[in-house]
Amino acid sequence: MNQWSQALFDSFAGGIDTYIRLIGKDIRSIIDADSLAPDEHKALNAAIRKGLEDYTDYALGRFDNIGCSLPKGVLGYRILAEPCIESDDEIERLPEVEIREGDQDYAVMWRDYLFMQETEHKSHKQRDR
Repeated sequence: MNQWSQALFDSFAGGIDTYIRLIGKDIRSIIDADSLAPDEHKALNAAIRKGLEDYTDYALGRFDNIGCSLPKGVLGYRILAEPCIESDDEIERLPEVEIREGDQDYAVMWRDYLFMQETEHKSHKQRDR
């Protein structure tokens, strides 16, 4: 994974974390949240996370025409990073960079990112023991 896709997916993951809290808060305001056990609160957050991660996968899949859901005549879309060099008083644009490495689909890249994050999280938990 290159720095451009890493940065984009880190941003998506941060947004998912934020929306887990917001959606969870909305759901808890509708139901009797005090009646939920701690493991039920965790299960609710896990279900929201899965839904948001799955939707991100779905949305990224549209770029590569996974499931043949794009309009006729459109093979796919590209995600380009627009790097720059920032100094005190100006910004210099650099050439655009495709975030994809090789021919890997964006959705597959996202799933790989999630797998790497989960693996990293598990290794941190084991070290902390």
